[in-house]
Amino acid sequence: MSFKKLVFALILVCGLSAQAQMEAKSKPALASVYLVKITDMVKEDSYQVMSREEVAALQKAINEESRVFPMAMAAVKKAWAEDELTKEMTFPAGAFSVRKMLPQGPFSAEQADKKMEQMQDREFAAQDRKRDQDKKGGGKGKKGSDKDKKAQTKEAEKDAKRETALRMAQEQLTAKIEEMLKRERPKSGL
Repeated sequence: MSFKKLVFALILVCGLSAQAQMEAKSKPALASVYLVKITDMVKEDSYQVMSREEVAALQKAINEESRVFPMAMAAVKKAWAEDELTKEMTFPAGAFSVRKMLPQGPFSAEQADKKMEQMQDREFAAQDRKRDQDKKGGGKGKKGSDKDKKAQTKEAEKDAKRETALRMAQEQLTAKIEEMLKRERPKSGL
């Protein structure tokens, strides 16, 4: 083989190699995603499929909220105790916590979607079991006396007051956190 042919072959091989590298770079790589379990302020779980950047942004937002949460909780408790409408009600501090996240992955987008469906199915099944247990325990089908009916009515009123107090406290706490962060705070996710 002559020197010219050797150089030509070497240039050709290098050119093909460079072209293959350029094509590989131009093809979009399959992006990996994460399945993230997000526990909100009232301890309810939700699932989202997120990219690495979205997970990092969510973690940053949760870290910011974690820093101001104790101060916001103290301020809302104080305002709750001073307010004429709410001072007779106990502040439901135990019902709230800082948002949390638990990323799982990385997965392909299809795998993440399948895992999210599985997690949601499990949660729905658990909720159905709990609802069935509540029905079995609460509805015995016997006619109660007037005393029992009054007690049930009182209990229902207490439950309604608790729910109202919980919603009011959640709204106030969310508003205080947003005020301290100087941005809106989503209930879950980004």
